[in-house]
Amino acid sequence: MTSERAQIRDPRVQKPAHEIIVAQRREISEMRYLIEEVSEGEIVQSIYQDPPAEVGTIEAALNNTLISTLDPSTMPEAEADQILDPGPRCTFNRTPEEHPILWAAQDSGAAAIKLNGVLVPLETTGETETGGNVFAAEGTRVAVAPLGEEAEWRSNAEMVFELERGLTAGYRGFWSCA
Repeated sequence: MTSERAQIRDPRVQKPAHEIIVAQRREISEMRYLIEEVSEGEIVQSIYQDPPAEVGTIEAALNNTLISTLDPSTMPEAEADQILDPGPRCTFNRTPEEHPILWAAQDSGAAAIKLNGVLVPLETTGETETGGNVFAAEGTRVAVAPLGEEAEWRSNAEMVFELERGLTAGYRGFWSCA
């Protein structure tokens, strides 16, 4: 809140302030999902231990993605346009103030997320138990489900992002269709 209200004009200060805002919004959305999961009594096995560090090159360091830190990034509509055909779309936002982290075409079954700066096309593969949508690409699955009676002003849906390599991250946020 302090960074948002500061009216910072210096670009050197604006950049880290913006990064703080984006990170905190993502963390709050994920925390809402985890709180609900814990309140349901589920025991979660964690994969949040990174592998031991190894000696390598700068190139290897830049190409290394720690699974525990991989997270869907916000994606402006112009980026979604690179994957999805024009037409009505649905989006999942962690908060109303930021760009969506998932875009889905209402008619074609195509969807898109962004991971590590890479736009990843997804295809609809089914429905959740509560009537939501499941999207997938090789190695990953994304499920969006409405909260139904649990919906409130802070969220109306949850999105669960899963990698075959073991990472599962969930978010409570907002699912809406044009």
